[in-house]
Amino acid sequence: MSDLTRNINALLDEINDIKANKSVTDDSVENIINDLNKITNNGLNVNDIFTNNYYVNDMNEDKRCASGKIYGFKYSN
Repeated sequence: MSDLTRNINALLDEINDIKANKSVTDDSVENIINDLNKITNNGLNVNDIFTNNYYVNDMNEDKRCASGKIYGFKYSN
């Protein structure tokens, strides 16, 4: 997974944390959207960034998912 993809995922996770009142930052959704627009050139440089016809396992992403932090929500048993 590229650095751009990781940064986008982190910002989207933070939006979900804010919406779930679980954010540990003072950031707002509007600021995060502005950050997303900056790093993606208003969405112009992210065509097919999450499309992967040939799946390659990303061990760091697996660790993040295994930790319970999936799509901005912390799950626990």
